Amino acid sequence: MSEINNENVKQLHDLISGFKKNYEEDCDFAYVYLAIKEDFNLDEYSEQVSDYEHEFLDDIEYIHQTSGFSGDDFNGTLIRNIKGTDYCLVIEYSM
Repeated sequence: MSEINNENVKQLHDLISGFKKNYEEDCDFAYVYLAIKEDFNLDEYSEQVSDYEHEFLDDIEYIHQTSGFSGDDFNGTLIRNIKGTDYCLVIEYSM
């Protein structure tokens, strides 16, 4: 097993920060976390090519949205798989 070092942590920090910054411009609230892919049934999500490119992320994003209480807003989850791993970045948001 390889050891984690400051450079690995910095790369992960930069990845999460860039991911969040790209999507939070359109959101009232955005919460980002790292998850295991198998925790999500991606068949329940819409699939589209992302406009946010990053060397560590697959080009496809998975989105699931539901209407909020007022009907004028909605909540959603967006998932991007991390290339070559069993992990993904998840952003939960409201608009």
